[in-house]
Amino acid sequence: MKVPKISFILTAYNFGKYIKTAIQSLLDQNGAYSFEIIVVDDCSTDNTPEIVKTISDTRVKYFYNKKNLGVAGSINKAFSLTSGEYICRFDGDDEWYPWFLEETVPILDNNPEIGLVYGDISMINLNGEITEKEARVADYSQFGKKELLKKLCLDYIIPAPSIMGRRAAWESALPLDDDLIFCDFDLSINILSKWKLAYVPKPLSKYRVHDGNIHTTSFDKKRQGEQSIIKSINSFFAKTDILSEKDRREILGRGYFSFADSYFGLGNMKEARRCYKKGIKLMEKNAGPEYYRRYMATYIGTGIYDKVKGIYKKALGKEMQSA
Repeated sequence: MKVPKISFILTAYNFGKYIKTAIQSLLDQNGAYSFEIIVVDDCSTDNTPEIVKTISDTRVKYFYNKKNLGVAGSINKAFSLTSGEYICRFDGDDEWYPWFLEETVPILDNNPEIGLVYGDISMINLNGEITEKEARVADYSQFGKKELLKKLCLDYIIPAPSIMGRRAAWESALPLDDDLIFCDFDLSINILSKWKLAYVPKPLSKYRVHDGNIHTTSFDKKRQGEQSIIKSINSFFAKTDILSEKDRREILGRGYFSFADSYFGLGNMKEARRCYKKGIKLMEKNAGPEYYRRYMATYIGTGIYDKVKGIYKKALGKEMQSA
């Protein structure tokens, strides 16, 4: 049997509503590329198994976990089942443009030093309708290694559905710790500490926004999103000396500010206050005044804070008009 050139890893949990469309967008790819789609179902309780089993294409290989492994554990398992030279990981609620492989595979074929290639995305809603045709992301490929890694740690915006990676690059970053949630962040920073990056300036995939997105659900009372990112960053710091102590403090400080903003937006003032305090301590004199204001606002709540902010903006506007 011919070994496929590309392996798609699909980790699924209760994606019955979207998964057939996601898989079909891969089966409809342009070009004569050989590929397999490894579906690892992490104990779905909806109709995901039945939906996947209706797809008769032999390139789709379905595996149902006997027990819940989580996102990271399912990725580790799925990778162990792949055989392709190139690897693409995705969730069962996204979609791909038919030119995805045409745009990414030749770059890896012609540039052996490149470990990952990525591109822009389109944003879609629950119904698959495009809400933003070109959600352009930064071109990180022109940065030196130190600047690239710092920027990724400070502001990770490489859209996961648009990434295609070399198998050897994936192997250099696996296995993932089983308790990680933001696995693409962990994989990317570890891969790109050893490999180069390429960028395609056009939408390659469609990212679906809904209430079940991990970015929406992970900043709850269990603090899983925060803990996953901090663990990945600290683990990465322990394995590399590329970044200075000042860089590390800035990365962690701004990370805690970001967590605090998420908790603040959810109305979790206790966790927001804790993270603002940590961020201010790490950033010291480099912490902007807005973070001190938000820290104080955690004692009064979002309602009063928004009213005060509105009054201030209104007063400032009148002052500008009279100037």
